[in-house]
Amino acid sequence: DLPVVFSADFAMDAMGWTTREGSVCQHAAGERGEGIFRLTKSGPMGAFRAPTAWAVRGDQKLAGSFVLTARARCHTAVTVPGRDILLVIGWTGPLAYHYIHFSAENSATHNVIMRVEPDGRTMLPHAARPVPRLTKAEWQSVRVWYDRPSGLLRCYVDDMGVPVMVARVPGLPAGAIGIGSFDDLVDVDSVTLQAEIR
Repeated sequence: DLPVVFSADFAMDAMGWTTREGSVCQHAAGERGEGIFRLTKSGPMGAFRAPTAWAVRGDQKLAGSFVLTARARCHTAVTVPGRDILLVIGWTGPLAYHYIHFSAENSATHNVIMRVEPDGRTMLPHAARPVPRLTKAEWQSVRVWYDRPSGLLRCYVDDMGVPVMVARVPGLPAGAIGIGSFDDLVDVDSVTLQAEIR
């Protein structure tokens, strides 16, 4: 197993996270008084469609293999197929990153792995048919595992042993990690990063 190099449970604050311009993310209290990180407002859409609410940790730039896990909850009703939670990887700027879109449906833009660049976004080909698993109103665990030598990216929801999405991402930039949503209200109560120490 890769060692844990960063973790956040938001018990006291949400310091150290950089949010997308125009979006609002804040430290809040959950139902039991526990600290959570809440994405409360999406920012404006840019020149092309891309996530409008995210927060990244600029101090965590990953040059090797890693596993990123977050426990999160989407407030959009489970009856809405496009509800989502995102994990951001390889972030080097507001228009230079990859995101994993965990959703309750499969489509050209839902339950996908996307690369965002200044001139637009590109969906990476799936190695297997994705499985929509963001189907609960309660907290769910989302996780990505990236193997740097092979470029293989596996994406999981909850404790499933079988990934819901698989793609090859050769040469992923050594960028920051983050959390977010395309345009939904999302709570996050923990983030854990395991990575190679170089």
